[in-house]
Amino acid sequence: MSEKLPVSLIIPVFNMGAHALELWELLHQHGITSLVQEILIIDDGSTDETLVHLNSIKGNIRIISYPENQGRFKARLTGARNATQPHLLFIDARNRIPHDFSNQLRFIQGRYDNVIGDILIDAKESVYSLYWKLSHDTIFQGHYSRLRRGPITLTVENYDEFLKGTTLLYCRRDLFLNACDSLSRLKVESDDTLLLKEFVRTSPLVIDSRFHCYWSPRQTLKGFLERVWERGPSFVEYHIFEHRGRFFYVTMFLMAYFFVMMSFLFISFSFFLSFFFTTVALVAFTSLFFTRNPVSFIKIAPLHTVTVMTFFLSVLKAIAKSFFKAAD
Repeated sequence: MSEKLPVSLIIPVFNMGAHALELWELLHQHGITSLVQEILIIDDGSTDETLVHLNSIKGNIRIISYPENQGRFKARLTGARNATQPHLLFIDARNRIPHDFSNQLRFIQGRYDNVIGDILIDAKESVYSLYWKLSHDTIFQGHYSRLRRGPITLTVENYDEFLKGTTLLYCRRDLFLNACDSLSRLKVESDDTLLLKEFVRTSPLVIDSRFHCYWSPRQTLKGFLERVWERGPSFVEYHIFEHRGRFFYVTMFLMAYFFVMMSFLFISFSFFLSFFFTTVALVAFTSLFFTRNPVSFIKIAPLHTVTVMTFFLSVLKAIAKSFFKAAD
């Protein structure tokens, strides 16, 4: 029997009980449950049958449950505070680990202190997976091009050039807790970006594609758009109020465009409708940036249109909410 690694595996869960069970089966099947010292599952105030699913798991795990949702940041902080090992491994419940994941874990454990895993998506799975992969491959093409050439070391200077997150993260527990403590002055709701930026102020983070897993977006239109809506506040939290990069200026341009369009309601309703439907058509055609394949375009254009509109309205709401809070 191989020696266990000094690692605490943390799985944050919110309304994902069935996915957590699937992940548990893969962890057990591929030997991860016997490779790490402990496994903690953080039920972040789930409102469905998640806790029932979790309690049905047979194995050496600790389940910590909140009565109300605390958000991604606090769920991960809870896991880190309750962990006992010097290293943490965060895996989201929607992840699917590959068969060689135990070898990956041994590889990074002997090579890195802190590493972010590469997240792979099967574009053939559904239109939602196809859209997610095509859009991200285009928007973050610089990231993927650089990652294909080898591991990326994140520092304060290059932090905003690359994709990062805690979907698959291996790191030192003390450094993670120090980064969390540094953010205690802020009311961080759900964004990993601020947390990891604070992390790299004291220690570099490596992104290595040799450490990876598979992930799927939600596979119904309702679930997909709900998740898009939920991302608005975290986007505003970092890209509007913390870091003013390209996403900030694109958002400001779109807000100006939106308010110009809305002003036509007070001038001519028919002109407003023409403006609105022209805008919808333009949004649909921007999916051509993601693919030149006519079949793929027909598949993703409707989803792209409702996704952009949903996300934009979520961002507007989050900005308005922030201003009202500041006014109070």
